[in-house]
Parts: sequence; C-alpha cells; structure tokens
Amino acid sequence: LMRGLFGQFTTAVPHDLGDPLLSAWILWWNAHHLPFVGSWWDGLSFYPEHGSLAFSDHRVGLEFISGPVQWLGGGPVLAYNVTFVACFVLSALAAYALTWTLTRSHIAATVSGVVFGFNPYRMAHLAHLELQAAFCLPLALMALHRYIDAPRVRWLVAFSALMVLQGLCSGYYVFFSIPLIGLWILWFGRDAPWRRLAAIVGAW
Repeated sequence: LMRGLFGQFTTAVPHDLGDPLLSAWILWWNAHHLPFVGSWWDGLSFYPEHGSLAFSDHRVGLEFISGPVQWLGGGPVLAYNVTFVACFVLSALAAYALTWTLTRSHIAATVSGVVFGFNPYRMAHLAHLELQAAFCLPLALMALHRYIDAPRVRWLVAFSALMVLQGLCSGYYVFFSIPLIGLWILWFGRDAPWRRLAAIVGAW
C-alpha cells in the first residue's frame, strides 16, 4: 500500500494524480483560511464563480492531522500523506476500541481493527481521502454502548461530538450511517427505558 511513498513522502501521492491532489489542495486551503466564513467557500476552482468549495467534501475535520504538519513547515503533499496514513491507523484503532468495549477480548479487537482498517472497500478507494476517514463512526458507536451500560450525559455528548467530527471529515459517512445508527437504536435499545432512547435520538 505504501510502497510507492517510501523515500518520497513529500513529493509523491498514492494511487494517481487526480483526487489525491485535489485533497492535498483542499487540506492546504483549509490550513490557511478560516473555515465556513467569507472567501473560504470560494476556493480556487471554477473562477469567477463563488462557493465552489461546496461542490466537494471540504475535509475540515482532518485539519487536526494535516493542519499542524503545514503550520510547522510541511508542504501540502506531506500533509496529505500523513493524513492518508493516519486515517488507516486511526480507523483500525477505533474499531479495536469498539470491539474491545463489546467483547473485552484483545484478539477479537485486533481482528476487528485489521479488518475495518484495511478492508477491500478501503483499498478500492485509495484515491479518495474522505472515504478513508471513517475513524469517528466506531468511536460514536462505542459511546452509544457506553451510554446504554451507564447512562451518563458525557457519553451522549461524546456521541454527538464524534458524529459532528465525522461529518466534518467525510460527509458521505454521515449519510451512510443513518440506517446503521437507526438499526443500532432498534436492536440495542429495545430493552432500554423510553427516556433513554429519547435522549439517544435527541443526541443523534
């Protein structure tokens, strides 16, 4: 997966020169403009049209990875590659955390992490950074399980914050998660008091 990047992390991108360079530019743009205000929306494409950044996933949530790389002097390609690799690692760790929460088995959690972090769907979308950024969803589900086990407000806050961050990283997964979260509520919340279910739906 990373073979083509070894030794040229600052000059090469994985897969092709299409979407990866688009993502590298968007990450650079986000690092140098205040998101969601003024000219940030205009980007550098489709001039002289305004609001062109709304035509694509803005990936603002990934700035906590790519932003510091650029603010410390790294270039857009380096920031992209660091973010690209981090998405695999963070997704695997998030799935590990969710599975360990459910099973208390490090073996099951490790298998889950490897499968979620490096599955065929992800391999088929190596060029699409936004589809690699799925690490918030397992953590959001983990927060829901924690809330069912111990109904504390902090778990609902964590769930809501993680879903917001997931949307800022990849809007696709927010829409993809709608049936997943709905089915989770129906299955795992079937024996919970209605007030607890209402709180989960409200946080969602």
